[in-house]
Amino acid sequence: MNILNVKSSFEILENHNLAENSSEYLFYFAGAVKILKAGQYTFSIMGKQERFINITGCESIENVAMAVDLFKKISKINITKNLKINSISFKLCLAIEDLKLTYIKSTQCDIFNVKTFPRFTGICFKHKKLRIAGNFFPQSKKFVCMGAKSPNDMHQFVVDLKKIGFVDID
Repeated sequence: MNILNVKSSFEILENHNLAENSSEYLFYFAGAVKILKAGQYTFSIMGKQERFINITGCESIENVAMAVDLFKKISKINITKNLKINSISFKLCLAIEDLKLTYIKSTQCDIFNVKTFPRFTGICFKHKKLRIAGNFFPQSKKFVCMGAKSPNDMHQFVVDLKKIGFVDID
């Protein structure tokens, strides 16, 4: 299982000091949102007082703290609050027998809502209890998943996929 992106958010309690003409980072406006690109991270600054920050570009949960520290350093902010993980995207490799996959697509599944679309090669598995969905690509045997809030959610999603017939690839 590989984490692709950890989308997080936090709030700042003071005004940032970011400049559009910096050589250290890229800072620009996209409508009502201000965007800061620094290193591998993208920070979206929102709200009337520009106090709500979204972070993308974190490739691990540990990267989130590094990203917040970088934001604080660049923007000359001392205090943040309400840091939370909004969504973890990840990929995994699993296999399933063709007959089992055909059966799952044609019947109701207790754990997942399963959908296919005419112009999409993937098969969508949306967990009925967790707020996680994964697109399975049978030819490459890869799942691209999004919506997890924690590593425990990710683990449970995989456990439930195995309950319906998916197996690890050696």
